[in-house]
Amino acid sequence: MILNYILVGTDNIVKNVMRVEKATLEKGLAYVNLNFEDPDGGTYYYRDPDDIKCKHSAIPATRHPDGYFYLPSPFPSWTLNLSTYEWEAPVAHPNGYASPYFTPSTDAVSGLKYYKWDESAENWVEESVLP
Repeated sequence: MILNYILVGTDNIVKNVMRVEKATLEKGLAYVNLNFEDPDGGTYYYRDPDDIKCKHSAIPATRHPDGYFYLPSPFPSWTLNLSTYEWEAPVAHPNGYASPYFTPSTDAVSGLKYYKWDESAENWVEESVLP
């Protein structure tokens, strides 16, 4: 079995993700701690692929004291939803999307629309995909 372990620094930022082959949970953790000790005092954690708390356990995610991982905020005005571990805009997307980047929306009258987050306006703005 291949298991993944996450190295989290003393600042709670993910520093590394390691894959250990043919290991049990305990032996894998002992292996990474013995062979890849962090000189800065970081800690390894098991990454359970079925645990929603671990879905963002990658570089440069942060580990919350409650054990979940979250990516950096895409914009200063967004807040972290502690149920989904996703960042949310202060204004809902016109069609319910959460991505801060171009997100499609189909309108029966005008066809396909794209929206992106405008931090200065703290709102979604429609973007043209044509020059």
